[in-house]
Amino acid sequence: MKVLKLCLLFVHLSTISSMANIINVSTDSLTIQSAIDLAKTGDTVLVHPGNYQENVNFNGKQIVVGSLFITTRLNRYIYETKISGNNSGTVITFDNGEDSTSVLSGFTISNGRNDYGAGIYILNSSPNLDNLIISQNNATRYGGGIYCFGSSPVLENLKVFENSTIFKGGGIYLNESYPIFKNVTIINNISNDQGGGIFHKKSQPVFKPEYKSTIYLNHAKYGSDLYLESSDSCIVNIDTFTVSSPTEYQVFPVDKYILNIEHPKIEQVNSDLYVSPMGNDNNSGLLKNEPLKTLYIALIKINTDSLNQRQIFLDEGTYSPKTNGEIFPVKLKSDLFLKGKVDTLTIIDADSSSSVMFCYNIKNAFIDNITLQNGSGYAGGLYCTKSEISLSNILIQNNTGVSGGGIFCYDGSKLKFVSGTIKENVCPPGVGGGVFVSHSHINFTNVDIIDNSSGQGSGIFYLYDDDSKLINVNILRNKASNTGGAIYCDNSDPYFYGVSVINNSARFVGGVKCTNNSNPKFVNSTFYQNTAEDLYYGFIDLHSNSDLFMLNSIIWNNTPSLITSSEYAARNTMTVAFSDIEGDQSAFFVRNGDTLNWLEGNISQNPLLIENDIGQVQLMQNSPCIDSGTNFFLWEEDTLINLLSSEYNSIAPDMGAIESDFASRLLDVISYSFDYKVNQNYPNPFNPETFISYQIPIKTKVELSIYNILGQKIKTLVNQKQSAGKHKIKFDASGLSSGVYFYKLTTIDFTQSKKMLVFK
Repeated sequence: MKVLKLCLLFVHLSTISSMANIINVSTDSLTIQSAIDLAKTGDTVLVHPGNYQENVNFNGKQIVVGSLFITTRLNRYIYETKISGNNSGTVITFDNGEDSTSVLSGFTISNGRNDYGAGIYILNSSPNLDNLIISQNNATRYGGGIYCFGSSPVLENLKVFENSTIFKGGGIYLNESYPIFKNVTIINNISNDQGGGIFHKKSQPVFKPEYKSTIYLNHAKYGSDLYLESSDSCIVNIDTFTVSSPTEYQVFPVDKYILNIEHPKIEQVNSDLYVSPMGNDNNSGLLKNEPLKTLYIALIKINTDSLNQRQIFLDEGTYSPKTNGEIFPVKLKSDLFLKGKVDTLTIIDADSSSSVMFCYNIKNAFIDNITLQNGSGYAGGLYCTKSEISLSNILIQNNTGVSGGGIFCYDGSKLKFVSGTIKENVCPPGVGGGVFVSHSHINFTNVDIIDNSSGQGSGIFYLYDDDSKLINVNILRNKASNTGGAIYCDNSDPYFYGVSVINNSARFVGGVKCTNNSNPKFVNSTFYQNTAEDLYYGFIDLHSNSDLFMLNSIIWNNTPSLITSSEYAARNTMTVAFSDIEGDQSAFFVRNGDTLNWLEGNISQNPLLIENDIGQVQLMQNSPCIDSGTNFFLWEEDTLINLLSSEYNSIAPDMGAIESDFASRLLDVISYSFDYKVNQNYPNPFNPETFISYQIPIKTKVELSIYNILGQKIKTLVNQKQSAGKHKIKFDASGLSSGVYFYKLTTIDFTQSKKMLVFK
């Protein structure tokens, strides 16, 4: 066959030599574009090896543009003859009705950058593309490698790899097109949204069975290899595909495709897997000492189902594009337990390339002891839609998004989060710096939401949420450039228990903004030192028929100190019971038509608060809020609190988020408590500073000391009584030499030490 093709090619060239011209191009003579401009129908532009920095347009010419490959059939000329777009536009354009007599053959097409079709752009044309390498092109919208609209090109012997796009079609984008695929290889292309390999819409691509194509290890949020956006079905004849039995992880929607696959690139396994940044993706991953290198390959390789939940064990270390070649976003699977090392020493770092983790239509998935950081996208850290996910011991930090810098939870998702931190995430100037929740349900227990920023709702932004609960949550030092420094509620009815809302700020409404029929309920919560630049609104502001309920809570030292209703035409309601309110009833700015229900048990006395090490405030011994709350309260047939006597100290619960003497507290069937715990210092190794954190369940004498490798005590960091809770100490090792050291926590009934490394 190759001999026949070669003979036919020479016949073609000998024919055109008598009827048309061959225009030779080299790097020291004509440019490719100037040769095309000179060419007439039937001419051949013959390009000699070299690197050509050009943006080429066929301009409707019925000509052949080829490298010396077309005369020699030597593959090396494909690699040696490069056309680069220099990241300043599409490399090759067909947009003037070119037909099959317009031929491009024997080049490497790279470094294109454009909104549509960075490598090759085909509009209402049907050229013949033959023996090309199309790689490392980037489209900001559609078609990283090839963009095809209203066209019927022949694609033969192409290698389309390592192209990318933000939206659709990392490798190839098809719309209203009828391309023919012959022996096309599409691998390692990325879309940040749909169709990593191929995206097609209202198109009928033909994959010739006698010239099977290869498609594998492309990546996208939806349809990593193939994505079809229409009601049509598609038959794909493939030599090698990512796996032998694709799911919507690879093909979306999977029921619209008929896939004839001869070989899988990845053999899937029905067992747990091990992954380490120091591993190798050629390993089996089945044993701890034979780990895979990337979570990307592990998630493709592992088979999960509702009857056989699997685990992926991630070793400590950083998983990122730079450290181990990790691909982002990490696409989670259903029925999977993703488990890192203790103290969040397993770090998944997107390095601002994408969101860190993406979940679509995922059920029964668990993530434990992992840090998600440095994500960037519509959602920065965790993107969750139509999914049910459980998180525990998770740190989500330093991510950037449009909605939900830390977490984006949308469209019927259910997210349970027990023990963790969401900090220093941003959404400028969007919403939900820490968390964005829309049409979904979240249940957070023992979570810190701190130092996040956005335009609105910098701690949490709720939109159409009616069943979320936050238990024992700290919302601290979040900052909004507009409104709702801590919380923003729009058409939402969240429930808060044991929540500390402290030192949040905004231009308007530093604490909680409620609008459009929102009805938040705060039980045993503390609002302290929240501030706003503009003093027109209160630190809590109600708008458009919203209702606020406060029970067993403290509101003190906020600026301004008012709770306001900001719309004359609306009917807002404020209900308060067993709470300590600075300013008493005068703290509530009630307009005509609004209602203030000032119920029993309220006081207006200095609560005598003192700030602890993590930014919470707790009651001093002689606080008037001690034993001033209620253990049972029924309001409009809704039981807001129902505590047993064993669930609080003394004769009644305290007001505020933290019970005096710091006893554990329960809310119905939800329990939360903690024991002694010494965390691994961070960073580790370090030079010269690190932080040591720990928690203690009771007020007790604590000693925290540093020892050298010989067991000699060299420094005492803490030697005093400390309150129950979490503590964090900075240790400066400036005067120490490199080496291994130990830190040891000792109390009357507990001792634990951990190793750390000074590296200079």
